[in-house]
Amino acid sequence: MKVLGFRSLAVASVCALALLGAGCTTGDYTFGTVSTRLMDFTKEYEIQHKVLTRGESRTPSYLIVFNPNGYPKVEDAIEQAIGSIPNCVGLANVKVSFGMSGIPCVAVDHWFIVTGSPIVEKTPEPQDAK
Repeated sequence: MKVLGFRSLAVASVCALALLGAGCTTGDYTFGTVSTRLMDFTKEYEIQHKVLTRGESRTPSYLIVFNPNGYPKVEDAIEQAIGSIPNCVGLANVKVSFGMSGIPCVAVDHWFIVTGSPIVEKTPEPQDAK
């Protein structure tokens, strides 16, 4: 019978931990527009298609069954993405991802990630005084 050496045992341990610590995305959802703020539709807005903003909400927990920290909120991720751009009131072409990563039954990190193009309120151009 052949005994595993220290190097083989170390490699096997690292591979096992990598497999246990892997994460997965359980949901990818797309929306046309999303906002957590009131939009005044009498004003003009512009979608900045070349800009992509991102927000995330994470909640670490240490047991899947008992989660003392609660769960992440998609509203927090949306608000973080909107708040990162000046004069932004919403997002267009939005992708919302939900997932988890970590070692099952020991330490799991739940998360929402929101990405989208910002909808920005147009500022009136200054009029020349004549």
